[in-house]
Amino acid sequence: MTAATSRKISFAEVTRAASGRWREILLTAGLPPEKLDGKGHPCPKCEGRDRFNVAKNFESQGNAFCRHCFNGSSTIKPGNGLNTIAWLRNLTLVQAAEWIAEYLGMSKEQYIDGPRTVDIVTATANDKGVPVEAFRKYGAVAAKRGKMDVARLPLYNERGEAHSYCDIAPRMKALIKKGIGNGGLFLPEGRVPHPGETWLIVEGGKDSPALYSLGYNAVGLPTCEMAEKYAQLFRGVHVVLVPDLDKGGQKGARRSGGRLSGIAASVKISRLPGDIKDSGGDDVRDILKRPDGEMLVRDAIANAADWKPDPDEVVRDERPEVVLSLNEGFVADIVVKHLGKLGWATPWIPEQIRESVKVFVRGGSLAHVVASEIPNTAGQLMIRTMPTPIVRERITQATQLVVETTGDDGEFETKPERPPKWLIINRN
Repeated sequence: MTAATSRKISFAEVTRAASGRWREILLTAGLPPEKLDGKGHPCPKCEGRDRFNVAKNFESQGNAFCRHCFNGSSTIKPGNGLNTIAWLRNLTLVQAAEWIAEYLGMSKEQYIDGPRTVDIVTATANDKGVPVEAFRKYGAVAAKRGKMDVARLPLYNERGEAHSYCDIAPRMKALIKKGIGNGGLFLPEGRVPHPGETWLIVEGGKDSPALYSLGYNAVGLPTCEMAEKYAQLFRGVHVVLVPDLDKGGQKGARRSGGRLSGIAASVKISRLPGDIKDSGGDDVRDILKRPDGEMLVRDAIANAADWKPDPDEVVRDERPEVVLSLNEGFVADIVVKHLGKLGWATPWIPEQIRESVKVFVRGGSLAHVVASEIPNTAGQLMIRTMPTPIVRERITQATQLVVETTGDDGEFETKPERPPKWLIINRN
C-alpha cells in the first residue's frame, strides 16, 4: 500500500471545492470540449460510437457516463467528478482526489485526515462558486430555516436599511423571507452608493459578491430587474447593468435602465460573451469559470454600451408595481390608492386621454365620467358605475401587478400578472 492510499482523504472536501468548476477540471484532465454539451458522443476512452455523455448538472457534480466503460461488470462506477477523473486518467479515487486538490490549489490541511465540519457559509460559497470572503462582505451568516442550516444574507430597502433576508444553502434555491414586500437589494457591508461612484447592478446574491471579489462595487437584485423605488439610491452614480444571457435578464436590464435614466449620472448595459437563451442563460459566475473568464467579464464591463430608451417599455416601466398576495384587502387598498391618481399624477398616460381615464367613487362603487347617448342629452357628461371590463383596464393602466416566484435558476423574481377576479369584484 502506498503512502497516498494509507492517508485519510476527505473526498467530500475535494468535491465541495470543485463544485461549479468541473468544466475547467474536466478540460484540464483531457476531456475534449465538444463532449461537454450533454449529447451522445464517441467515448474518449473506448471510442464506442454515441456511448458517452455528461449529465445536465455536470458543472456542479462532474458526473459523466459511458455505456460500455461504466457497464455493470466494470469496476468503474458512474458517479461524481471523482469517478470521472479516476476513469479518464486511469487513477484510483484517492489519486484522483489528490490530482483535483492540487489543480484547485488546496492545501493538504484542507483535505487530508478525513472529513471535517465546514461552516454553512463556507460550504454555500463553495457550492455556488463564490469567494467566501466576498460572500461574507454581503453579510452572509449562519442561520436556520426550519431545521435546515442556511447562509442568510440581508436585503436592504429603498432607504438603504436592512429589512429582510434571503436564505441560500448548497444545492438549494435562494429563498426570500416570506411575506409581501420582503424583496430588496444585496449590498456589500450594507454600504449604499454615493454620487460620483461607479456601481454594477447584477442579478442575485451570488453574482454580486463574485464581482465584488474582482474589485467592483456591486449591487445584487433578487430579480432580473430593479423596482422603481430603488432608483433614488443611485442618484448621481455611474451605473453599469450586467444582465444574465437570457431574454428575461436582457429585458430586465433595459427596464432597469429606464428607471435609472435621469437619476443616475450615467447608465450603461454590458454584454457578457455568449448566446442569449430563452431562459437559464449564463451569468457572471458561469463566465468566470472559463479559463479566461475574468478577462472576459472585465472586458464586457469596460465596453458596456450606453442605455437607450425603448418606447415600448418606457410606458410600462413607470407604472408602480403591486405585489399580489393572499392578503386581498391590503392589495385592494393599494390598488385603489393608485386608481385615485390615474389621470391626475400618472405621467405615462398620454395627455389627450388623461381626463377619460380618471376614476371616481360613487355609492361605494368605482365610477367614471362618460358622454351621454340619451336623446336630448347626447354629448353631456354623466357619472356612471364602471363596468367590470373597464375596471380591469384601469387597474392595468394605474399599476403593474406582479407575483413573486422563484425562477428555474433558483433566483427570486417577479412576473407580471393580470388582474385577478377577486380584485376586480372587490373594487366594483
